Amino acid sequence: MKRLILFSFLFLICLVLNSSITYSQSGWVVQSTPFSNINDVQFLNSQTGFIVGNGGGQFAITSNGGSTWAVRNAPSTQPMLSVSFINENTGWICGKKDTVGYFVSNMYKTTNGGTLWTFVSASGFYNYYQEVHMLNKDSLLLFTAFNDGFGSGGSSSYSFNSGNTFSPSSGIGGYSINFLNKNTGWACGYNSTDLGVSKTYVNKTTNSGKDWTRIFKDTIFTGSFSINAVSNQFFINENIGFICGDKGKFLKTTNGGTNWNDLSISQTFFFSSLYFFNESTGYAAASGYNATSDGSALKRTTDGGLTWTSMTNNPINKIGKIIFVDNLTGWALGKSGSVLFGYTGGLLMKTISGGLTAVEPISSIIPDKFSLHQNYPNPFNPTTNIRYGLPNANFVSLKVYDAVGNEVETLVNENQNGGSYSVSFNAVNYPSGVYFYKLMTRSFSETRKMVLLK
Repeated sequence: MKRLILFSFLFLICLVLNSSITYSQSGWVVQSTPFSNINDVQFLNSQTGFIVGNGGGQFAITSNGGSTWAVRNAPSTQPMLSVSFINENTGWICGKKDTVGYFVSNMYKTTNGGTLWTFVSASGFYNYYQEVHMLNKDSLLLFTAFNDGFGSGGSSSYSFNSGNTFSPSSGIGGYSINFLNKNTGWACGYNSTDLGVSKTYVNKTTNSGKDWTRIFKDTIFTGSFSINAVSNQFFINENIGFICGDKGKFLKTTNGGTNWNDLSISQTFFFSSLYFFNESTGYAAASGYNATSDGSALKRTTDGGLTWTSMTNNPINKIGKIIFVDNLTGWALGKSGSVLFGYTGGLLMKTISGGLTAVEPISSIIPDKFSLHQNYPNPFNPTTNIRYGLPNANFVSLKVYDAVGNEVETLVNENQNGGSYSVSFNAVNYPSGVYFYKLMTRSFSETRKMVLLK
């Protein structure tokens, strides 16, 4: 009988442990990858993704959201810089090799998920392939980057026949590709010289990259010294878009780029990447930042960039790229290095809670009923803690609303095991007043009031 009780106890422990693996963790978590210096990442959905790295021909694929990776190296000694797949089988990668006095760059195509690769072409003298972007199985964009320091701005080209032939497009080198559909998209670009003034810009295409129209231009260089460069753009529709760059550069348009509203922030924050879910809520990443004044290389806004909150649950201190496949699931790619054009690949981290502040379990005892406690302290300025209890595993939503019922922040939006939890609400960006917080599960709902007093 004692053995049966012991066995049953151990069995229950195993169930709890296995259940805890099933349910998500909040915040950002660094993933284990087969190579640490990752240069580019792409995810088709929450499960299927691809990475390329700094080593020779480094390429890997995942079918479980990055929990495990299958290495399928390309036949190259070059570091891989960019990856783009249209489905789990068909995709392209490109790389760069630094030789004496110039660069050599090659591209490779696969139709079986990287098991076999086909060599496609090599770039010209001094140029290297910086970005490859698939629009569908037939349409492909290719951008080379300047790097010789003698005035080259790179080049852009397109193929509408699966890469059998490429044609030059109207424009020069580009990066930070963002497409709404097969036809309409945007790309940043630059034109550098050692003598005189150089520029960065944002171009738009409505015919799959064949032709580009400039919608933004900014003088950024004097000689070879960067001043206020554009590093990334992101459009959520044909009218609303954002531009970011170094020295806190951040601009927004609501009319497709005809006019831009300057919302630039602290000059210590080097914007490297943007991702917006809608006009109000989005993320900004930094490849260089001041830890004292900026607090984190990852920021979140809920008011369209008017104010930004540092994501203190971010474990990477320099980020080059951020992507999401839905409102909860996303990845951020780290960078290493300390000079503007000297960054190399980095670590990969993931969120499955929209990057929200981590929720802390506060007790191993499972409550016998659902509960939502009064926040403490209350009144508060600017942070307060909210506790709640779950008698069983459930999907949990905890949101904050202002006095007139507008949602101001989502604190929890995930599956959680039964237990007692605490989450912190930071209202540093909100005005004094009455707020409400509401806990919802599949079978329970409760709302409480709190007061922010600044």
